[in-house]
Amino acid sequence: MKRIVILILVPIALASGVLACGSEPELTPTTKPTLTLTATMTLTPTVTLTPTPTQTPTPLPLHAPDWEEVTVRTLCLEVEQSYPEIEGKDPEPIAEAAHRTVAGIGILVVDEGTPCDATLTIILTGEALGSEYSGEDYCYSGSEVSGQVTLYVPDHEPLTMSVTGRYPTPFSISHCPDEPVDAPFNKAWSEALLEGLTYLWGSQVLLQAVEDENPGVRRAAANALGEIGPEAVEGIPGLIQGLGDEDYYVRQAAYEALGKIGIEAVPALIQALGDEDENARAGAAQALNRIGPEAVDAIPVLIRALGDEDRWVRKVAGYALGKIGLETVPALIDALGDEDENVRAGAADALRLIKPAAVEAIPALIQALGDENDDVRQQVAWALWHFGPQAVDAIPALIQTLKDENQWVRGVAAEALGEIGLQAVEAVPALIQAMEDESEYVRKDAAEALGKIGAGAIEAVPALIQALGDEDEYVRKAAAEALIIITGQDFGEEIEQWQQWWEGLG
Repeated sequence: MKRIVILILVPIALASGVLACGSEPELTPTTKPTLTLTATMTLTPTVTLTPTPTQTPTPLPLHAPDWEEVTVRTLCLEVEQSYPEIEGKDPEPIAEAAHRTVAGIGILVVDEGTPCDATLTIILTGEALGSEYSGEDYCYSGSEVSGQVTLYVPDHEPLTMSVTGRYPTPFSISHCPDEPVDAPFNKAWSEALLEGLTYLWGSQVLLQAVEDENPGVRRAAANALGEIGPEAVEGIPGLIQGLGDEDYYVRQAAYEALGKIGIEAVPALIQALGDEDENARAGAAQALNRIGPEAVDAIPVLIRALGDEDRWVRKVAGYALGKIGLETVPALIDALGDEDENVRAGAADALRLIKPAAVEAIPALIQALGDENDDVRQQVAWALWHFGPQAVDAIPALIQTLKDENQWVRGVAAEALGEIGLQAVEAVPALIQAMEDESEYVRKDAAEALGKIGAGAIEAVPALIQALGDEDEYVRKAAAEALIIITGQDFGEEIEQWQQWWEGLG
């Protein structure tokens, strides 16, 4: 099988000595790293990169331990990449990304043959990772790239770091790469590259990389900034920009990183909630959701976001309010009366997430069961369902809601009564009536609610026995389970046995 290797030579500068780009530094046999290549490996021609014209005024000193006094100004860059056992694999743009990144921190990458302060050698090997999907297809949906990054500086021992980038096979995929050559190597090599460059020059590398032209590099940089956490505050502007990235994986990495940075990112996220790009707004809300209670300053703008024109923005804004917690309750109670139906529905959903601490909102939720909008009523009933026995005062309103014109609202109302439990015994007659609802979903929910009320629903036994003959299998199953709970008997779904037992009690 072929093993493809790309060798790219280019330069950078240092103060204490000079190398010719492409020349070997003078090293003892015990210090020079070795690379073992298979006999089947083929080499591509040498590629020369044109130096990046835009550079920062002052190159950064090295960040690696005991190297802080060394500053590289010109650099020779050598990159080798190989993919054993994979035929036809095109080279990944690793050298180009490395070139852009080091140039961005003020280091001049020079042409082959030009003197340089140091030589950076990057040697990476890629492996396709596969998994079986749907019990049939074996897909190469993951990848791993590993190797070494070594900096050679005259009069110094080589500075070497082992690096690895891994993109595990995902749980689900939209398409199946059925050949190793099609594995997503672009999602792994960037992590390995940035791991090495960050070790050498610190987190400033990530501030450059998070705005790189390559989406894999941007994603890897965002992930790395997130791992740094609260100390990565300098990365906030680039990550905010990443919220609106055209690449989904970059957007995801950006909001997860901002969430890990925490409270320091809140002001920028509040501003991002007003962005014209719905992806940026949704990402900002998702980041605030991850920050949680420390994002309390974002409550007013998140309340407004409940009325966003984009459905997903509305949803994640509600999640964020729920995660912030108790501090949001007064504002959410007010929002239940907002003129925008989306805001009202989102407020109810957020209160659902805060339960049981949001018990003070129950009276407002009971009132909101009479909302003119179906979605709002459903979200309100769903919120009351989550309060369980705390929502005992809602029983009369929920009984009334069993007659709602919308089947989904009726069904959730039945579920809510079931969650209240034995205290909802007064709802049994209404639930018995709901067992005859035209909707199979409502009939099933009513049967389940009667079972949760338990022995207090004994008068529902005849209706539940009759429901064992329902045309819907889920209704029959729910009725049988309710009968077992209420009576302590178990005749499965056998109608005759249940009837005989019931009549025998009389």
